[in-house]
Amino acid sequence: DLQLLHDINIHWSSTLLMIEHAILLCAAIDRFLDSCDFPELKKYKLNDVEWQALNVFKDILSACRSFKPCDVPHAFQQKLSSEKTPTLCDSIPSFEAMSRVWQQQADKYPDRAAVIQPGLDKLEAYHAHISCVPAYVLTMGESLKIFRCKV
Repeated sequence: DLQLLHDINIHWSSTLLMIEHAILLCAAIDRFLDSCDFPELKKYKLNDVEWQALNVFKDILSACRSFKPCDVPHAFQQKLSSEKTPTLCDSIPSFEAMSRVWQQQADKYPDRAAVIQPGLDKLEAYHAHISCVPAYVLTMGESLKIFRCKV
């Protein structure tokens, strides 16, 4: 039971899921857009270069799957939105891990650097913002105390 997904602005990891579903369903999407039933939609059909670009975006967004055990970038959002586990203390290390993975990918694939750089810039700006908020550093220290007590 496959279906296309739409992007959700407040859930940025949904972009990866949306792209993965579109790639998986590309033949069905092409057949639908080629049909005579909806000629006004034909302008939205992707050409081979655009499908390849979508695959590059998928690779960038799922870069960490080859760098396990880190949980970025797709699982980054999941890690920071846990309902039962305090996640504020994971913010700074997660941003740093995500930046590191994307920088490694930009270095390894220079042709993708122009696509990756805006994401790195956004992460850097947000990291600079949260680094100035004492709550993040304080929770990192508090979580270390908790782990020391449990050991």
